Amino acid sequence: MGKMSLILVVGFNIIFMAMGFNLSGIASHSYKNYSNYYTVEQAQFLAESAANVAIGSLYQNNTWLLNDTTTKTHNLEGGQYTFKAVRTTPNGQQYVTFYISATYGSMKDSTIVVCNVPQYSSFAMYSCYDNGISWVSNEVCNGKLHADSILYIDGNPTFNGYVTVGNGISSTKGSNPTYKYGSPQVGQKLGWVNNFNSVTAVT
Repeated sequence: MGKMSLILVVGFNIIFMAMGFNLSGIASHSYKNYSNYYTVEQAQFLAESAANVAIGSLYQNNTWLLNDTTTKTHNLEGGQYTFKAVRTTPNGQQYVTFYISATYGSMKDSTIVVCNVPQYSSFAMYSCYDNGISWVSNEVCNGKLHADSILYIDGNPTFNGYVTVGNGISSTKGSNPTYKYGSPQVGQKLGWVNNFNSVTAVT
């Protein structure tokens, strides 16, 4: 009986030691998986940040309306992301494609973002320099409006489409414009030509 008890005690100890070793291994693998998951997520977040920066740069820097294949490199939150812009014109449509990559630790992530460059025909009203000419009461713009410089307002005009402005809005005291699609987005310069000298009349 004593010998059997000794065998049982030794057997249980061996079993518990094996279980403890396995549990320790599981805990170690779980931490490693969590660490890898965190690194993967950070790389993905960096790629998303790069996409936001690239798209913002497209509308704030008019030189990006041309081909710019220079790779832009930035450091952020312990990682690094890069992107470059390539302009294409399939079927006459203007696109800018951003090639983006992000690295965080040992993990890498990449993505491609394709943006369509707005055309004149997409706007109901497009102006480069308004030179103090104001929108006044009872005037209505039925479509998208873009003022690449300053949008002048003197009264209560109505804008029934999206409004984007390059350098800001100058309104006289008491003006109360109506924006049907929300507040204007300021700081978006498209940088298109400000004259039509290159336009040739067809005879």
